[in-house]
Order: sequence, then structure tokens, then C-alpha cells
Amino acid sequence: MANIKDVAERAGVSVSTVSRALAGKPYVSSKVRKKVLQAAEELGYRPFPSAQRLRSQSPSQLIGLLISGVLNSHFNAIIHGVSDLAYTHRLRLLFGNAVGDVEREQYYIDLMRSERAVGLIVNPQDRGRDGRYLHELRQSGVAVVLLDSTVNDYAFDCVMVNNREGAYRAVRHLIEQGHTRIGTIVGKRTVTTALERLQGYIDALREASISLDERYMPNGEYEQEGAYQAMQALLRLKDRPTAVFVPNEPMTIGAMTAIREHGLRIPDDVALVSFDETPWSAQVNPPLTTVAQPTYAMGREAVRLLLRRINEPNAPPITVTLPTELIIRESSHKPNRS
Repeated sequence: MANIKDVAERAGVSVSTVSRALAGKPYVSSKVRKKVLQAAEELGYRPFPSAQRLRSQSPSQLIGLLISGVLNSHFNAIIHGVSDLAYTHRLRLLFGNAVGDVEREQYYIDLMRSERAVGLIVNPQDRGRDGRYLHELRQSGVAVVLLDSTVNDYAFDCVMVNNREGAYRAVRHLIEQGHTRIGTIVGKRTVTTALERLQGYIDALREASISLDERYMPNGEYEQEGAYQAMQALLRLKDRPTAVFVPNEPMTIGAMTAIREHGLRIPDDVALVSFDETPWSAQVNPPLTTVAQPTYAMGREAVRLLLRRINEPNAPPITVTLPTELIIRESSHKPNRS
């Protein structure tokens, strides 16, 4: 069965042009509209019923949200914030879960555009690759707001938290507890948050005149299994770290699993701080010291910026940076000196 991409290829135009032509929207020449209609007829293309319904309504009622993983409770709270404010403004909301996959991300963006979403809130999967693609999307008339990450080369409205400061405060706290061998598990280097949190870790060590040790910075790819393997590598070191800063929730689970498999105790043998406050952070034994993010507020702020961009398409892009909070619990107590 033909889809809107097939029609675009046959007519030699973009997907967004096909969408506008079939919907009878302005800014499509009669020549191009005729080519699109002819291609659709030749291919037997028929819009999905859901798209037909949406075209009969105001397109400003439909927005999209694309994130990288619903299993991470960080994003659950963001979704809550987005959906609450979307409901307040009676917006329809399309949702996509890219699970960190750039191909899946592109699929959902194309789908949302074909459904004529007037704006998208996007958590970019690859800051190097996504900029050009999102810029082209913006040029087609779709408002774009970035969430929790930036992209290279292009400026967009964006909602962030102060990742670097949050990571710095977490590692400084470990230093204040007497730790000098402090490791971290590095997140995916194509993601802004991973790079900023790594820089915060480095800032704190340098301020305390603690030498950087590449062995203490294994890569965990922002995933539970990757962090598990990275923590295994840290714990096999003869002079293993006495404390570890972990940059997100899934990686924290992997790190904690590895520590316990080695028969070690938190914090007596290895202190731990996690960047992400979760519903279970205070319930585990020992309760986790975390860097809390205002995730619900991030979701609401992203919708607010998207509405601004829709109403003021030529306004200069802005970045809203929200603060984090260090919540100190038992997992980061002073190292065992016995």
C-alpha cells in the first residue's frame, strides 16, 4: 500500500508539500498540486482516516512529542507536564518513543509531519545529525522546540536543566565526604546532557586538584547494560574508585547491580550519587543521593515555548535553563577507613 512518502517521491516534492497539496492549503502552486494529485491517483494513495479527520479541524490543535525512552522515569514526568498543559489549551498530542534510535526518531518525525502537526517537542537522539533534519522541518513551517538536549549548527527554542552545575555539585559533595578516587560512567557522547554532566564531573575534580584518570571514566552509553559493564570494569581495578557519579537512572540500576554482584556495600565500599531523582530513590537500601531535575516543569515549559513559537514564528530562539537540586541521602556517606 502506497504511503505519503511514495507520493512525494513520485511527484518529486517533499512530504510536507504533499500534505499541503492534498489538504488544499495555500503556498502550493497549481502545477505542483496537479503533480501531487496525479501521483496520488497513480499510486492509489488514500490518507488514513485519522489524518482525514484532523484535516477537517484546525491544524493548530495538534502537536507532537518525541522522547528517547519511556522506561526512564525522567521522561514519564516530562510527559505528564506536556500532557497537562496541552490539555489546558485543548491541544491534541501525538507521542513517539525513539528509544535512542535515530532511524526510529526520523520515522516518528515524518509521521507527525504527515499528520500535519503544527509543532513538535523533540528530545534529539544525535546532536550532530539531528540539527539539519530539524532545521528542514522548521523551514517547512513546523514549529520545533528541543527538550533536554541541543543540536550542532542550528539554534532552536530549548528547555534544559543546568546539567553541568548539577554534576559539579554532586561530585563536589563526594569530595567533601573525603573521596579522592572518584569515578563516573560516561553517557552517550552524541547527547548534550551526557557531555555537560561529564564536564561538571571534570570541573569538580580540577577545582579540588584531583588528577583526571581515564580509567575512571568508562563509557556506559546511557544504558543499564552499558553501565553494568562499565561498573564491572571500574571494580576490577586494583585501585578502584571509592565513589562513583552515575549520570542517569537506567545507568544507576546497572551500576548498583554490578556493585552488589561483587559483594560490595554502598556506601561502605563504594559511595554512589545518581543524576536523576526517581520514585524509588528514597526507597532502596541505602537510599540514594541524587541530583533532582524539575521534570514536570520541563514538560510544561516546552509546551509554553512551542505555543510562543507557533504564534511568533519569527521570534529569536530562546533557551530556558532550569535549576537542579542535590538531595543528600545515605548512599554517599564518607568512605570506610577501616
